[in-house]
Amino acid sequence: MIGTGVGLLVLMQFPGTYIVKGLLALSLVYFMEMILVKTKKGTLKPIYWVFCISVLTVVLLIGYRVISF
Repeated sequence: MIGTGVGLLVLMQFPGTYIVKGLLALSLVYFMEMILVKTKKGTLKPIYWVFCISVLTVVLLIGYRVISF
């Protein structure tokens, strides 16, 4: 997933919007993994859900071109 994403960025000559979207998508994967691990350990804090939903919303809005810069 990361390799093909970087390949597409190279082919598209590194547009800024997609770089930001890619970094946000990586952080989304991190938050989802942390939610799974901390739920299993029983130490989950609600802030992980807040960040996960926030980042997911921004990634989707960038993907549907509601947010562009």
